[in-house]
Amino acid sequence: KHTKQHSSTRRHHNHHHRYPSNQSATMSTEEETKPATEETPKEATTEEPKEEESTAQFEPVVKLEEVEVKSGEEDEEVVYGIRSKLFIFGETLLDAGTGNKTWKERGIGEARLLRHKEHQRLRLLMRQEKTMKIIANHAMDPRIKLEPNVGSDRSWVWSAYDFAEGELKETVFALRFADSDIAQTFKKHFEEAQAEMEKLLAGEDKPGEDGGKAADEAAEALAGLSTKEGEEEGKDKDKDEEKPKAQ
Repeated sequence: KHTKQHSSTRRHHNHHHRYPSNQSATMSTEEETKPATEETPKEATTEEPKEEESTAQFEPVVKLEEVEVKSGEEDEEVVYGIRSKLFIFGETLLDAGTGNKTWKERGIGEARLLRHKEHQRLRLLMRQEKTMKIIANHAMDPRIKLEPNVGSDRSWVWSAYDFAEGELKETVFALRFADSDIAQTFKKHFEEAQAEMEKLLAGEDKPGEDGGKAADEAAEALAGLSTKEGEEEGKDKDKDEEKPKAQ
């Protein structure tokens, strides 16, 4: 009786031992199959399609020939140049014909003093820095007088005949610089260019004795350059005229 009971108990224990072993076997099988399912997408993401270099050639429909563009300054050398902001004193489009004049900003760019390589005459030329449009263009007439702008030590005001728009036009300019030191440096070079121009004109005629005729002719001659961007002659500002304030 004891033998049968012992035998029954042993079978019962064996039954319990076999169940976990089957479960662990099932788990190990699942563990073995898991990495395979996880690795598959990783391998797929690392593979990239190979790019083939295109060998196709396309000819332009219209072939444009290179054209040399001249600025009109090829025959001149730069004596001095400085970045600044230019204002002119005159009527706005809304005030045209009314006589009401105000300061208008004409643009920012490099104000340059240029000397012609052949006849040595000098002019002031300034272009708007983004569009390269000419915004000031006049001869360095010895009669021009730079005057300090009211309330500012970094700008100068003067009057001259401007040729920026294709015809000589009396214009009042105000040129503003970054600081007073630059303004003084500009004045120094400006007056040196005037002195050089005065000596040049004296060899052709004597300004003052001819009422400024030589300077007038010089301005018109510079206006007739191949660029059609003539220069203006300077003109003294009327002392009785009220000095405008630059913005």
